[in-house]
Amino acid sequence: MTLKTSLFLIITTLFFHSCKNKPIINYTDINGYWEISSVKKENKTIKHYNINPVIDYFELVDATTGFRKKVKPQFNNTFLTTNHKINFTINSTNNTTRINYTDSTFNYQETIIDLNKTELIIKNPKTKLTYTYKPFKPLNLNYE
Repeated sequence: MTLKTSLFLIITTLFFHSCKNKPIINYTDINGYWEISSVKKENKTIKHYNINPVIDYFELVDATTGFRKKVKPQFNNTFLTTNHKINFTINSTNNTTRINYTDSTFNYQETIIDLNKTELIIKNPKTKLTYTYKPFKPLNLNYE
């Protein structure tokens, strides 16, 4: 094998190997209010949301642990909340990032497909549903 062929094989291998690695997810991007924009099953949209009466609030309390709550936005830009919250941990292994939820009555897991400041995509492996979220923006009812 010539040196030129060896270099070509090495560069090609490195290129394809780097394409397989998902970008590192910044866990802190999950902090905040998120509303579901669509739900898919097997890559087919089964529900599209224009407005949501309930949104999800995620908060990391340290690097990999936090909680999730359902909240209801109000017209005065406040939220109605309940006392129920579910704790979670986030971890990444083998290029897969998972949220592990723990509650006194049940445990379950979801996979983060994508997470950045403008989009959160979570897949529930049990239901095979994929939820696409966008950051919540309150309705602006000022007509000025």
